[in-house]
Amino acid sequence: MAKNKKQQKKIGEDFCFSFRSGNIGTSVEARKFFNDHKNEIDNWWLKNSTIPIFIDTNIILNAYSYPKSTRELFVNFLAINKNRIYVTDQVDEEIQRKRPNFIDNYVKSVQSLCKELVSFCDFADLAKYHDSLKVKLENIKSRPIVQKDYCQNIPDITKVISHIEEWRTETKESCDKLTQNIRDKLDGLRNKLEAEQTEACEDSDIVHAVSQCKFCEKLSKSEKMFLVNLYQECVDERERMKQRPDRVNLQMYTFPGLGDINKEKECKQREGDFFHYHEMLRQIFLLKKNAVYLTSDVKKGDTATSQMEPFDHYICNCFSLTGHVYYLVDSKSIPLASFQPSTIDIDSDCDEEDMSEAISCGQIHEEGVRSVKPFFKSVTRDVFLSELHTCVRWANEYGGKYVSKDYFIYGILGHKGYEFAKSREMLDTLVEEKIVKIETNSTGKACLLVENE
Repeated sequence: MAKNKKQQKKIGEDFCFSFRSGNIGTSVEARKFFNDHKNEIDNWWLKNSTIPIFIDTNIILNAYSYPKSTRELFVNFLAINKNRIYVTDQVDEEIQRKRPNFIDNYVKSVQSLCKELVSFCDFADLAKYHDSLKVKLENIKSRPIVQKDYCQNIPDITKVISHIEEWRTETKESCDKLTQNIRDKLDGLRNKLEAEQTEACEDSDIVHAVSQCKFCEKLSKSEKMFLVNLYQECVDERERMKQRPDRVNLQMYTFPGLGDINKEKECKQREGDFFHYHEMLRQIFLLKKNAVYLTSDVKKGDTATSQMEPFDHYICNCFSLTGHVYYLVDSKSIPLASFQPSTIDIDSDCDEEDMSEAISCGQIHEEGVRSVKPFFKSVTRDVFLSELHTCVRWANEYGGKYVSKDYFIYGILGHKGYEFAKSREMLDTLVEEKIVKIETNSTGKACLLVENE
C-alpha cells in the first residue's frame, strides 16, 4: 500500500502524550472547544462532509465477516471518502499482519457449515433421521456465522424444520415434495455460502479501497524508541499513583495502550495503540482540523469514557498540541455495523415467544440464553423515524437507494434491542398514517420509503 510522503512534525518531548498538558485554564479551554464544536460531527459520514476520519484496524478487519451487500456498502463508503479517510502506519501494519487470519477463519467457518449442509442434501429416509435432522438444523440456525452473516436465510431454515414436523402426518407423495423442498432450500444456502467464501478469499475490493485512502507517514526508529520509553514512564506513573495512601482517581492516569499492558508477558508489542495515537495527533496538527476517530474497540477502557468521549486529559493533550480535537464514533452507531446483540441480565422481562423469535432471527445466540435475555425495548415513533431517516440517508449516499423492510426491522432495530413485534406494529401505524411507504424494488424486496425524504 503506497503512502503519501511529506515532511512531518517530529514526535518528541515537545509533542507527545502527557497526563497533564498545561494548567487548569488550558483544560477548561480545551473542554469548552470540544463541546462547542460537537455539532460539526453530526453528519460526519455524509459524503459532502469534509471532516477527516481516522479508522481503527478493527473497522477494516470486521469487514471480512460482513454479508456481501453490507461489505459493498462499506467499500463504497471507503471509496467515496478516500480523500478524507486516514490510515496510520500502525493500523496499516496491523491490517496486513492480521488480514490473512481473519480471511482464513471466516473461510473455515463457512467451509465447516457447507460440509454440515451437504449431509442434509443426501438423506434418503426422512423417517430414520427425522429427530436428528431437527436437532442439527436447530444447531445450524444458532451458529454465530449464520446468525451474524446469514440471518436472512434463517426463515428458510425455520421453514425446513416445520416441513420436517409436517412429514409425520403427510402422505408418501406429500413427503416426497417436502423432502425435495428441504433439499432445495439447503442447497440454495450452501451454494450461496460457497460463492461468498470464494469472494472472501479474493478480497481485492477491500484492499483496493483501503489503498486509495490517505496514509500517515510511519514513525522513525528514534520516534518509536522515544515512545516506547514514554509508554513505560506512563506505566510507572500510574503504578505510583496506585500506591499512594490518599485516594487518587486512576482514570486521570489512563493512557492509550493501557489495555494492552499485559501483552509484554506474551512477548507481544504493547505500544501499538500508543504509536497510533501519536500518528493521529501529528496528522491533526498538519491538517489543522478537528477529526473523527471511527472504532469498534472500546472495551479495553483506554480509549473512551462511558459517554463515548476521549478522557478529559486526552482532549486537553490533543488541543494543547494541535489547537484541535478529535471525536470518537463507535462503529455500531451507524447502519453499516449495527449487528451486535443488546443484552441485559436474566431478570429482564421477556416471554418465550419473543425469546424464540429473537433466537431465530439472530438477535441473541441460543447458547447465551441461559445467562442473558434480549434487552427488548418498545420502539417509539421518534426513534423509529430517526433510525429510518439515518438508514435512508445512508442508502442514498452509499447503497442502492433503498432500505429493505426486513433488514431495517431485524438487522437495524432488532440488533439495537427493539422488540420485533412492536417495531412491526409501529411500521404498520406509520404506513397507515402515510408517513412511511412500502414499495417493492426491482429485485423483489419490500423497501421502506419516508414521505418527503
